[in-house]
Amino acid sequence: LPDEWDNFAERIKKMDSSWVVAGDNYANDLIASFLRTPGSKPISPEIRFEIRWWATMRGQTLARTIQGLINWRQACVDLIMIEEPGIEPMEAHRIVSRKCQIVISHQTGDPHANLHSDEVADGKVDQRLAKEALEICFRRLKYFDVVYNDDGAFQSICRRVKFDAIWGMPGGQDDIKFVEDMEIKVVKGPKKDVVKRIKRPMYNLYPESAIETHCVQRVGRLKIGEGKAENQMGALHFVNGMVLQAMDMNQYATKENGFKLPYALSDFFNTPDARKATALDSDLVIPRYRIVGFTEYAYTRPLSLVGEFMGAAEWCFVTITQRVLNWPLRIRLHYGHPDFFDAFWVRNRGGQSKASPLVHTNEDIFAGYEMLGRGDRGSYIEFIEAQKGREVTFPGAFVFEGKLAQGGAQQVRSFDVYRLNRKLPFLDRFSLFFSTLAFYWTNFLMAVSVKYYILSIALFALSGVSYHKLGLLDAVIAVPWLIQIGYVLALPFIVELTLQRGLFFALYEFIRLLPPSVIFFIFHLRTKMFYFGQGLLIGKGGYAGTGRGFGLDRPNYIEAYKSFSESHYHEAFLILMVVFVYAIYGTDPPGAFFLRTMTILLICLSWFWAPLIFSAAPTTQDLQQDTRGMVEWLTNRFKLTKTIDAMKAKLALIHRSRVLELTRKLAKECREVLGPEYNPRTAGADSEAHIDFENATGAKGIESGAARKTLDNLVKSSRDDLIDALEATHEVLSTWQKAQEEDLKKGEHDLTKLPVTGTYDSVVKEYWGTVEADSWLGWWLKGVIMNQWESEDQFFPGIVNLVVQKILLGIETYAPWIILALTHFNIDSLWYLYLALMGVAVGFVVDYGFKFHHEYNTMAKSVFVVTIPLAFFFFRE
Repeated sequence: LPDEWDNFAERIKKMDSSWVVAGDNYANDLIASFLRTPGSKPISPEIRFEIRWWATMRGQTLARTIQGLINWRQACVDLIMIEEPGIEPMEAHRIVSRKCQIVISHQTGDPHANLHSDEVADGKVDQRLAKEALEICFRRLKYFDVVYNDDGAFQSICRRVKFDAIWGMPGGQDDIKFVEDMEIKVVKGPKKDVVKRIKRPMYNLYPESAIETHCVQRVGRLKIGEGKAENQMGALHFVNGMVLQAMDMNQYATKENGFKLPYALSDFFNTPDARKATALDSDLVIPRYRIVGFTEYAYTRPLSLVGEFMGAAEWCFVTITQRVLNWPLRIRLHYGHPDFFDAFWVRNRGGQSKASPLVHTNEDIFAGYEMLGRGDRGSYIEFIEAQKGREVTFPGAFVFEGKLAQGGAQQVRSFDVYRLNRKLPFLDRFSLFFSTLAFYWTNFLMAVSVKYYILSIALFALSGVSYHKLGLLDAVIAVPWLIQIGYVLALPFIVELTLQRGLFFALYEFIRLLPPSVIFFIFHLRTKMFYFGQGLLIGKGGYAGTGRGFGLDRPNYIEAYKSFSESHYHEAFLILMVVFVYAIYGTDPPGAFFLRTMTILLICLSWFWAPLIFSAAPTTQDLQQDTRGMVEWLTNRFKLTKTIDAMKAKLALIHRSRVLELTRKLAKECREVLGPEYNPRTAGADSEAHIDFENATGAKGIESGAARKTLDNLVKSSRDDLIDALEATHEVLSTWQKAQEEDLKKGEHDLTKLPVTGTYDSVVKEYWGTVEADSWLGWWLKGVIMNQWESEDQFFPGIVNLVVQKILLGIETYAPWIILALTHFNIDSLWYLYLALMGVAVGFVVDYGFKFHHEYNTMAKSVFVVTIPLAFFFFRE
């Protein structure tokens, strides 16, 4: 990147050198002028835009993806110019436009945003800026379409620059140019109060007369499920052609690979022999493959060590793994973009992927399941390569791996996987398992085995069974873990690197990446295990955004603890405690103890320190601030009164507003049926006729009594009942109005002027989000209460009940500590190993039998946990 910036500065210097201060250091002068540092010279708006575009082309941005697709399109234009030397450039572009279409699907954008207005509503600023950015891309890149979503009108709207406008309108082929600075007022409310003012540069965007618009009417809303699948479905209406390729926003394509496109498409998507085909020869007119994939290179690998590891893992998957899946297994599916699809097949099978936000968390692979379930085939080629960006920050990689693991668990419960395992041949099921879920099941079993391995040898040590005795019994557990079989998996990586870059480079890369990669991938072994288990046990899943930033931020100790405590830190601490017990009660000498527990200690250290090792390097001042903040967070007292009173007030306000709205609707229905003589606005000045139904509000301590009972027992078929209901409604509203006046006399807030927004859930979540930042106890209580509420979709009133429930559910984790603590019992047998196995079996039975009745699940586990100390007393010698 420094060399690229130097080259860019040299190009800009040839355009305009007025910003240069020091002739031998103009690269620093350019960045200083862009940041407006003191002592620097100003730069023109054109140069400022070129700097922004240069940075955009080096991030994981939409403009970079569009530029990559334009590169492939330009390669097709160049091929035509080479094959037809006398053809005009406009005619070459016209031919390509008929055969190549680039569609950008932007479901969150506003197609009706007016870029020429000097006013924008508050809350619409981001949508206007997004449309402005796409219009700038229109002027610079030109040959693509943008599909917007208008859920209010149930429409999908496609915008593109007219081909005749590009080549026929004066200035149609001009590049982006600065015009003037425009001040935009952000207004709010019906009176259009100015909230703030934004100064934006305006460019020579295409006028609306140069834009071609197409609209498709839908039958419902588009944004109902998984975002990527919805984007694909929204754009599919406007896509032409017989081959479809979908690319994510973090991908890129180079021009040299675009020259290979005609050969790849003609070879893999042509029919075998369409000239000899008849109506009965369906095999001769159907393409051989429905999905064709190819390799990818992660262009974010040089940005950070995390990017290097994520890119290396991606490279292994898209080369070594997919090559084996294609042949000999013949089970290669669709694992993500940018694969080629048979567009006719996609249009007639409901789209590329499925849009359920939970089950279809990993939405891409379901296109492969659909292909396999219908008896079709896919293929894989290696002579075309695309580029993509991966996570370059450790928190982003953590969220991404967790999302994929939960998506793998959701695949287990999907109908597609069930159907394939019922219908595929026996051997094909093994191939399907290897190509999809085997990776997560293997990681799950490996991570679980770590805990039970160290626990078993610690229990053997407490029983007086040494490793020597186990060795005499030929027990596998007696073999020390000196040489890990996992290192053998690195051999294909070395061989592949040797084939592509040479033996010495492969050995150098392997030695360079091995030490930190062991820590990184051991950490994510636990990540996959934890989130895969969460998806299996409580059904967690769904899209998780990673941000895809440059990794300049560093999480502090509190953020790291909140993010990784439940998944990594607590488990690592438990294993370290078991190792400590084994060190005390074991009979191994220090050397043998270290050899036997070396890998276990490495795993624990990786789970503890990986988030800090792979984050941005802190300064001494940062470490002091983090340590001080962590100590304060751990030692702060949990204060309940002030924040919980505010939460109660908000909940009461929401409750009264809902009851009042219900009463208003009831009164309106009564007036419509009874006629205008009973309408309070026209009935005169008797009884409660002057009550303002639109502005009456609730107050504290109102007992509706008979009035509410009358409302609930309303029978609309009787006119007398309607009159009684209307009078009861008047009574309720008048009582609320009087109570409101009393509150105002006492100096309390006028609740009619407070916005009633949100739900009960949002208010409670807002409260716990506030208290968790104050102290560790607040964070722990939030986990006790909110995790049960969110994960199990059940709400148990009472904090004590929730705390007890959490402790009983977590007793499985703490049970080994209880067993190891009872060391004063003289136990020589292995009876408690059978007890542990019995506990695991009972846990599975209880989870399966009471999975829809959480309270009975808790009771059953509680009874079993109580039997543990009784069993100790029974077997005590």
